[in-house]
Amino acid sequence: YSLWNTAPDAQLLMLASQGQLRDKTVLLAQAQRLFDAQAKSAPAMNAFLQQWLYLENLPTTAKDPTLFPFVTPELNADLGEELRLFSNSVLFDPGADRSFKTLFTASYTFVNARTAPLYGITGVPGNDLVRRDLDPTKRRGVTSTLPFLWGHSTAEDTNLVGRGAYFRNEVLCGRISLPPGGVPNNAQFAPPNSTGRQRLGIHATPACAGCHSLFDGIGFALENFDSIGQYRTMDQGQVIDPTGTLPLPSEPGGPGLTFSSYADLIGQLAEKPDVYSCFATQLNSYISGRDIPELDSCEKAKVVEQFAKANYKVDQLVMAVVGSATFSERKN
Repeated sequence: YSLWNTAPDAQLLMLASQGQLRDKTVLLAQAQRLFDAQAKSAPAMNAFLQQWLYLENLPTTAKDPTLFPFVTPELNADLGEELRLFSNSVLFDPGADRSFKTLFTASYTFVNARTAPLYGITGVPGNDLVRRDLDPTKRRGVTSTLPFLWGHSTAEDTNLVGRGAYFRNEVLCGRISLPPGGVPNNAQFAPPNSTGRQRLGIHATPACAGCHSLFDGIGFALENFDSIGQYRTMDQGQVIDPTGTLPLPSEPGGPGLTFSSYADLIGQLAEKPDVYSCFATQLNSYISGRDIPELDSCEKAKVVEQFAKANYKVDQLVMAVVGSATFSERKN
């Protein structure tokens, strides 16, 4: 059920009836067999990625028709297919390196005649999505693709705070508290035609900065992408400032990162442990059925360590989780 989203096949049932799945070597060999069966494992892994990325509702995510009159149900469907093809290219296709680092930093995606113009790509005909390279100074990894940026925006706005908060919570596992009640809409404190950064100037005050300094910088960097994911350099007639700083969960009180753009931020994060340990923990939580705070801390650390030793190969992360005691043993 974890690797195929369906009931065990005949081989697993036979081994279970013989008690052989209690042998860890047999268990891991079967887990690898299931993962390698792309027809069944790829849809299951894509379901996890959709949940982790908060993109399950992507096919029905609406945009303001006055701002984006070209958005159609077909375009929404293209985005879901783009996400599927991108993840499969990293995890399952022939020659795939199965590395989370590639998923996080790769500068390519899959486009067709409808979506290519949104990336500024020309000369792509037809409905079928084909692989095309992206400018690595602008886009790196799954979180700079149209599906992610589209899904983490409102119908008409970039959702600067929401984008940053999602990234901090779910990509870095740096949990942040919900805002207190009665917080006013900060847009009312900024003059008309202000940029996103200017509208959020109030967050620099002591009452707000304690939390917002942890993730607003990510949102500022993502302001180079509008609410449907198109790259832009201007907002409200002003040049966008995508620079910022980011304190790291792994280095509390440390200097954090200073970045010039979102691509720069992704490149720097790819050399830090935070995104890898967080992804390992997210998949561990998903497969084990336990919320992250419920995971055994020693076992969680062991899974993260095995993931790092495997050079961040996602199939080996799956093996680490399946081979853990939590996966096989029930606590009564």
